[in-house]
Amino acid sequence: MRPHAPAEQVGTAEEIAVVRKLLRHAGSLLTVSDFVRGVAKLGGFLGCKGDGAPGGRALWRGYQHLQDMVFAVHRLASAAEDSG
Repeated sequence: MRPHAPAEQVGTAEEIAVVRKLLRHAGSLLTVSDFVRGVAKLGGFLGCKGDGAPGGRALWRGYQHLQDMVFAVHRLASAAEDSG
């Protein structure tokens, strides 16, 4: 996968929206690299200078947290539709 490709190649629209909010990424294009690092940060990766690439454990934990957040967004949207 190309790191500068659009994040839509590796994530769903909901996942990308959550990561974009967490990273406070206001730019028009979130890249695959930005998305992967955002997921890793959810898993505990600090991303300091010299840290290198995130490991599998940080990516796994981050992806689990991301799925929880996407689920919460769906639940909140569903609750809002039901109440109003």
